Amino acid sequence: MESHPAAIAATSAAVQPRLSRWEIAAGIVVPILAAAAQYSVLQYDLVGPWLAWGSAAFGIGALLAATNNSLSPRARSIVCGANFGCAAGWILCAIDHFFDSYFFAWPVTFVTLVLMPCAPLHVSVRRALMLLRPSSGVRWVYVALGAFIAFVPPAAAQYLESRWIVATVMEMAGTDAKRVAAAVRAVNRYPLRFGRFGYDVCQEVVFASQFGRHLDWNSSEELTRELVGLLGPHPEHCQVRDPHG
Repeated sequence: MESHPAAIAATSAAVQPRLSRWEIAAGIVVPILAAAAQYSVLQYDLVGPWLAWGSAAFGIGALLAATNNSLSPRARSIVCGANFGCAAGWILCAIDHFFDSYFFAWPVTFVTLVLMPCAPLHVSVRRALMLLRPSSGVRWVYVALGAFIAFVPPAAAQYLESRWIVATVMEMAGTDAKRVAAAVRAVNRYPLRFGRFGYDVCQEVVFASQFGRHLDWNSSEELTRELVGLLGPHPEHCQVRDPHG
C-alpha cells in the first residue's frame, strides 16, 4: 500500500541532516573555546561569564538535538525555540562585551570577545530555521517556551551578578572602613570569583587611598586582613591595569 504524498512530504521535511564540519567547528568547538576563555579573561574583566557559559551549554545541546529525526512536533518546537534562544544569548553576549570589555581587555582580546559569538550565532539560527520548514509541525507556543528556557536563565544570572558587582564596588569606594572591609570580604568569599575583583579592589581601596581619599586601609586590621587575603602579603604593591596605555 502506497503512502499518501502529503505524508511523504511531511516526513522528508522533518528529516534533519547531520552536523556539517562547519557546524561542529562553529557550533561546538567555538562555544567551548569561548566558555574556556572566560576563565582567564575574568581575571581582568568583570563582565559576567553566564551568557557565554549558558549559551555554550544550551547551544551545544540544542544543536545536537536539532539533528534528532525522531522528535515529536512538540519536542521539535522546543528545540527550535532553544536554538533561537541561544542565538539571542550570543547576540547579548557580544553586545555586553562590546560595551564593557574595552575597559578591561587588551584590544586583540576585546575584538575576539566581540566577534567569537558570531560563529555559534550563525549555526543556531540556521538550525532553528531548518526546523521551521513547512509541514514540520512546529507549534509556536513551544517555540517560545524553548527560547525562554535557553535564554532567560543565563541572562538572568548575569544580570543579577552584575547588579551585585556594581553595588559591591560602590561599597568599596566608601570611607567607612568596616563597610569597605565587608565589601572586600564579600568578593573574597565569592565562590565564583575565579581571580576576579583584584584590580577593582586595588583601584578602589589601595590605589585610591594614595590619592587623598579619606580612608587609610592600614588603620583597619580587618580591612588589611581582607586585602592581604585577596591581593597577597603586600597589597600596597598591587597594580591597576590599563590595557590601553
